[in-house]
Amino acid sequence: MTPTQITFQYDKPVFVKIPFQGSGKKYNVGDEFKWKELGIEPYRVQTLFTQDYLHHNTDLEIAGNRIIGDGLEQASLLELQDIARKEGAKISNILMKQVGLIRSNRLHPRTIRK
Repeated sequence: MTPTQITFQYDKPVFVKIPFQGSGKKYNVGDEFKWKELGIEPYRVQTLFTQDYLHHNTDLEIAGNRIIGDGLEQASLLELQDIARKEGAKISNILMKQVGLIRSNRLHPRTIRK
């Protein structure tokens, strides 16, 4: 049985597996390689990935406490209610409903924000 090769996924962050220098910076093992921010073309990143210089690493993603989007889903109900009060959104006692109310208010504000 041959081992399966994990393919490069454009939407996931990549981390340095073998140290290298590029884009005017030295990258060490475990560093996140923010290729989109650097404007590097995907095929070049895929080449680095295929040659084992880069890899996907779920543990490093979790350790980095990456917040995707607006971060509302990581907040507690009390934090969300506080945000809602500051932004003039309706208040709810249901967690995901409160997230929706804040997002809706950001798209269509009810009042002028302070």
